[in-house]
Amino acid sequence: MRQLTFLFSFFMFFALFGCKENEPEYLIEEDTYILMFAELAIIDQYDPNLLKYRTKEDIRDLVYQKYNVSKEDFRRSHEYYEENIDAQLNRLAKVNLILREERDEVDILERKLKDKNRLTADSLRQRLNIE
Repeated sequence: MRQLTFLFSFFMFFALFGCKENEPEYLIEEDTYILMFAELAIIDQYDPNLLKYRTKEDIRDLVYQKYNVSKEDFRRSHEYYEENIDAQLNRLAKVNLILREERDEVDILERKLKDKNRLTADSLRQRLNIE
């Protein structure tokens, strides 16, 4: 009877833990994937004329280096994460939040710069040496 119980326990253990799908070795941690996805989305929006001596691909390579992830591992991780649509939609919502926060920070900096460079009557007189 003990042997039967042991055998049953062994098979149950194997059924519960042995059949569970393992994540592939190349898979990027989800938080890193989300951050990289957001950065790569921003790069895709860059105006090539403003990049001067670099290309979008050069800048993407900097992102891969920053996170120590190969382009291929990111691509394969992206495909893996897209297999579960609901979870991917949650990840994309997080990416969207990051992008909104970045946009808001840029807006704040632009307003500060605009306020700093705003011409007033006094600053205009100073520039024209009028007293």
